[in-house]
Amino acid sequence: MEPSPKTSEEYAGCADKQHLLQAWEAAVSEYSRAVSVLKARLGVLAREEYVKLQRFTDDARAHAEERRIALEKHVQEHGC
Repeated sequence: MEPSPKTSEEYAGCADKQHLLQAWEAAVSEYSRAVSVLKARLGVLAREEYVKLQRFTDDARAHAEERRIALEKHVQEHGC
């Protein structure tokens, strides 16, 4: 006998999924802030400072992408 399919309430109540979603949301917000700072300071930063800020922005983007992938992997493996 096959297990019964999960209800939408069970999917919504997955604590791991909620945690991963919050982590992704926080990472996206951090990336957005980094882009805003970079944009606001274009043309007024010394080259060295611009490079540092660009690296920080790139790292924030990569972190957000990692969090998105972790969430998608969980959803795929867990079925929620």
